[in-house]
Amino acid sequence: MNDKSFQNQLFQKETKILESAMEYVSKNNCSDAELLAKYQQLADSYRSLLKFTKKIFKINDAKGKEIKKSEGEIKKLLDNSNQGFLTFDKSLIVNTKYSAECMRIFNGKIGNCHIMELLSSDNSEQNELFKNCFEVIFRTDDIELRNWHINELPKKIKINDKYIKLEYKFINKIETFSEKDVLMLVLTDITEKVKAEELEQKIIQKTQMAEELAAANEKLIAQQEELTALNTNLEKSNKALEKANVELRQTQSKLVQSEKMASLGMLVSGIAHEINTPLGAIHCNIDLFKTIISRLKSINIMHEDQTVSDLMAKFETANNTNLIASERIMNIVKSLRNFARVDEAEYKDVDMHEGIDSTLLLLNNKIKNKVEIIREYGNITNVFCYPNQLNQVFMNLLVNAIQAIQDNGKILIKTYSKNDKAYVKIADNGIGIKPEHINKIFDPGFTTKGMSVGTGLGLSIVYNIIEKHQGRIWVESEVGKGTEFTIELPINKDSRS
Repeated sequence: MNDKSFQNQLFQKETKILESAMEYVSKNNCSDAELLAKYQQLADSYRSLLKFTKKIFKINDAKGKEIKKSEGEIKKLLDNSNQGFLTFDKSLIVNTKYSAECMRIFNGKIGNCHIMELLSSDNSEQNELFKNCFEVIFRTDDIELRNWHINELPKKIKINDKYIKLEYKFINKIETFSEKDVLMLVLTDITEKVKAEELEQKIIQKTQMAEELAAANEKLIAQQEELTALNTNLEKSNKALEKANVELRQTQSKLVQSEKMASLGMLVSGIAHEINTPLGAIHCNIDLFKTIISRLKSINIMHEDQTVSDLMAKFETANNTNLIASERIMNIVKSLRNFARVDEAEYKDVDMHEGIDSTLLLLNNKIKNKVEIIREYGNITNVFCYPNQLNQVFMNLLVNAIQAIQDNGKILIKTYSKNDKAYVKIADNGIGIKPEHINKIFDPGFTTKGMSVGTGLGLSIVYNIIEKHQGRIWVESEVGKGTEFTIELPINKDSRS
């Protein structure tokens, strides 16, 4: 018999009892009208109560069906959820009703299993915490104490290589009209989240390492830039030092040259003076001898004695030789004076051809029987210059040209003017200059002759003298064919740039 049939029979039985009582009261003519009225009122109330109770039963029956249906839907939702739900009472035995997710988490059925078996791990302190908290939660009636122990329970554990989040809900039997108090355990698989957090932490650590590396790199770059700046300053200092050194060497070479030229000028002046005095006497005697010879010839003494005639002929020949020699000595002295030009240290206009010829005369000993000098002098007006310095330029260039000719050769000296500029070309057909040496030949101290032959200052002095005259000098050379130096000088003061 179902609950509904039982309820109908109960209501019918109660109704019959109430009707029988009412009929009995009516038939027996109860004398107590007041009591009868109260009984009648009580009967009406009971009838109403029966009707209301029947209605209540009908409502509860409908609600029960609805609740049962809701429970089914809730269980279906819980089974499809990614959370596990289970309950257990003070026996710590898991209720047979749990969600499907619990089976996945614990790798099998868990109904009637002891909760400690499911939650136990290698962490003995955690196991002891579970045990003590569960004992207090089910034993105490103190809500505050119970809630404190619930909060003390672990919130995250590892089960079967899965990270599980734990939430707890105590369900009181009085509030739910149940037979026992239970503790609901909600399990959420947060493995992916934990892995993501671990990955995020690794990324953060790597990011921090990258930032630290970047900071270290920036510091290294800053140090490198500082080092580069220091190197740049050092290079600038080295270049300045090199420049100062070059200028010092050039100044030294100029001083040496100036001292040499001054000493040479004084020496030449002294020698010229000393030579000119006896040379003047010799020259006078030669003139006297010429007069005597002429007189002797006029009186015909030589016709009378052949011996005397022969002696007079020899004497005349010797006197002519002495004349030629004295004139040559006078020319050499003049060339020395012209080359040194002690009396012409000031800036003035001079004949360059005269300076070139004087230089060639002084170099005659090196030139004869070895070098053929070819002069191609153009029509050039006098050039404003320091004569003694310009003669030094010619001397140095001609000496280099002579030394470049190994056996016999030629030196071409060509002069011409163009656009208020005077040009002097000195070319030889000697050994030539190597291409890698062309840009160094004017550097102080540079030489390819060896220290026993040259000091490396000759062309540096030439360059400085030409630069001092606001002119230019350049060189063209080919190994085995020869070298050509070209000098460009302003002709007068107004044409200097």
